[in-house]
Amino acid sequence: MRLSYAVLLALITVLGSTISIAAETTAVYLDHHHVHASSDELRGMRRTRLLRAEKETNDDEERTNLLKKIASVFKSKNSAKVVPIGTVKEMQLAPNLAKKFKKLMKSKSLDDAVTTLKLGGKVKPKVTELYQPDKLPMYVRFSEDTFARRGSVDKWGIETLRKNGYSEKDLLVISNHGFKNGDDVSTETAKRLRGGLLEKWFQEKKTANEVAQLLKAGEKTLTPANQAAYQNYLKAQNSQITGNPIAFNPLA
Repeated sequence: MRLSYAVLLALITVLGSTISIAAETTAVYLDHHHVHASSDELRGMRRTRLLRAEKETNDDEERTNLLKKIASVFKSKNSAKVVPIGTVKEMQLAPNLAKKFKKLMKSKSLDDAVTTLKLGGKVKPKVTELYQPDKLPMYVRFSEDTFARRGSVDKWGIETLRKNGYSEKDLLVISNHGFKNGDDVSTETAKRLRGGLLEKWFQEKKTANEVAQLLKAGEKTLTPANQAAYQNYLKAQNSQITGNPIAFNPLA
């Protein structure tokens, strides 16, 4: 009976060891599969992240390329509108006036030119007469061509005309008439008359609202030509206020 009990005890011990080993083996096997499963999941997650990152990179590149295309379109459209500061259409006088203009160029001052061209005096020419080629157009051309010689003062002869009886309002009315004429010489003359006044007002720091009222010259609204001049003045004045000043071109 004791022998049988001992044998039974030995069998139980062996059986217990076997079960323990089997359990450990199973646990190791499960852990092994869990490790493999975890590795697969990690690889899958990494691949997903890589694909997502690659897609985001491609999307960013597409957005960047699109923005560049849009910017280039706007740049090409705007570049055509940009007029370099200081570049203006040169006034051309008729060939038959060359001799008279050559004689005028011998004048020593703008006052002499006003007298020679009969622009001043008690009886001034009518506005329509002022735009005859040998009147205001020739005077403004002379003033511009002799600017450096005269000490770089009164480039378009505005101050000299004012001394000879023309008010600022008179000059604006005359300028507006020139724009209405439509021909190149009248337009360029009118632009310089107005430009001289705009330059004067800019130096005097007149506000854009004041300039708008002056440009109306008694009319209720600004003409299209003067509206553009007002916007140019406003832009230059705002640049001074914001601390990023741009050069003011009175002929723009």
